[in-house]
Amino acid sequence: IALQNQIEGLVRQMLDVRMHLSSARTEKDRTYYQSRVTSIEQRIDEAVMELYGVGEGEKLLSVNI
Repeated sequence: IALQNQIEGLVRQMLDVRMHLSSARTEKDRTYYQSRVTSIEQRIDEAVMELYGVGEGEKLLSVNI
């Protein structure tokens, strides 16, 4: 349950950051928010893989696809 709550929190963060990204006025802001999106996406991916018990070898395969 804790991991599911973590994923839900990350998804909420993602929605918030994407909203800021869509309204960013400067290139610096766009770069900042895009970096945050990428970071949150990685954290979501890692949490989902942990939730489903994906091993390290399988993680490497999924990253390379």
